[in-house]
Amino acid sequence: VFARTKDGFRIGSIRVTANGQYSLNLRSEYSFNWNADEIELYYTDANGIVYTKAITNLATLYNSPNLVLEKAE
Repeated sequence: VFARTKDGFRIGSIRVTANGQYSLNLRSEYSFNWNADEIELYYTDANGIVYTKAITNLATLYNSPNLVLEKAE
C-alpha cells in the first residue's frame, strides 16, 4: 500500500510482479495533492518481510521508475 505521511490514509496499492516491475492503483475515494502530499510506500513479501520508502510526493513517485524500497526495521 501507499499512504499519506501526514495522516496515514492509504490512498492506493502497489502490485509487484516476480521480476520487480510494479504498478500503482490510486483509490478514488480519497483526495490527495499530486505535488504536495508526502507518501510512504509499504510492501510485504511472501515471507512477511516489510519494505518501505518515503517519497516526497506522487509526482516524484510517478517519475521514479527504478524505485528501491528498504527493509523496515
